[in-house]
Amino acid sequence: MTKSTSSEEYGRSVERRPWVSEAMIEALAEGLNQDLEVDMAVALGILGSKAGPVVARLEKIFDGEITAGSGLALTHGLVLANIDPKKRDAVLRRLLANFDRIGDCHHGWFVITAVSNAYVLVAPLSKELVKFCGGDKDPKVAASAFGLLAEAGLPARGVVPELIEFMRGKADDESRADAAYTLKDLADFTHLPKLEEALKNEGSAKVRKNLDATIKYLKTFESVTWYGPPEWMPRAP
Repeated sequence: MTKSTSSEEYGRSVERRPWVSEAMIEALAEGLNQDLEVDMAVALGILGSKAGPVVARLEKIFDGEITAGSGLALTHGLVLANIDPKKRDAVLRRLLANFDRIGDCHHGWFVITAVSNAYVLVAPLSKELVKFCGGDKDPKVAASAFGLLAEAGLPARGVVPELIEFMRGKADDESRADAAYTLKDLADFTHLPKLEEALKNEGSAKVRKNLDATIKYLKTFESVTWYGPPEWMPRAP
């Protein structure tokens, strides 16, 4: 039987190969100027720092999309954050702070992102996004970070170890309960042992309720009751 290859493995294999040329990067960058074309931009994000020559162009595009409230800012923000680690924190903060302005269906962001591979760019940003979840002074940024993780779902399941660690950490109970809730969208059956271990040692009733519900949901996919629910991803009218 042929072993399947995950999107994360594809990304790592591309990063290791030496044949990525400036001409290839420029050809992919042409997609940045095409309406409703995001997969070539995603490819640049997977290439990471090797796509550095397009950062200035991408910054201008991202800035315009944030100003206009375009949903394409979601994809291009994730791409930019993956390409330039020095700008990562600032780009993600701006993206998360403006989630309530780019989430409307008028710009078609939901459909475009859903049919592309953009969410595979979330996992490499896991440490930064989890940091925003509970350690940010702006509640709006923290709520949007949880929302982005939940929207990404299984393609971003590489975030799960960091999110479990956060849930078991020293953040406030509300944030840790939100993390337990978010795990229902990110975790899969292989994560159940760690989730069940965390439940045995959890002292907060709020966190326990969400974590227990998440475990039951992953096992049965039946409707369960969570604490909350958290207020995620406000949508523009």
